[in-house]
This record gives sequence, structure tokens and C-alpha cells, in this order.
Amino acid sequence: MLLLWFVVAVSSGMSFLLSSTLAVLLFAGMQLYKVHLASHEWMTIVGGFLGSLLFCLVLTVSSDSEIIKYVSK
Repeated sequence: MLLLWFVVAVSSGMSFLLSSTLAVLLFAGMQLYKVHLASHEWMTIVGGFLGSLLFCLVLTVSSDSEIIKYVSK
């Protein structure tokens, strides 16, 4: 059986909204659980992984905001 995956791209504006919302929620979650993320050695690895996801989301927000501001006129 052939399984087809369809990739749906969103506009820069929608990507900006989704990425910024996820970045704020992820940052808030990391702040809420900062004691737990620092409590064990393996949790610091989880915190680093979450931090790298946060970094990617912030880069996406930055890129989308520049596209919206300078390219989409």
C-alpha cells in the first residue's frame, strides 16, 4: 500500500503567528519547569533540546517578520 504524505506550506504571516505563539508557550513552559529541568542530569539534556527548539522558533519569527516587513508590499 502506498502512503502519500502531503506537505502544506503556510504563508509568512501564518508562519509568524504560529511560530511566535509556540515560542511564547515553550518559553513559558520552560520557565514554569525550570527547577525540574535543572534537577537531574538527563533533564538538563531535555532542557537543552527545548532550548534549541525555542531558538529555531525565534529564528523563524525573525525571518518571517523581515519577509512581512520588506518583501510583502
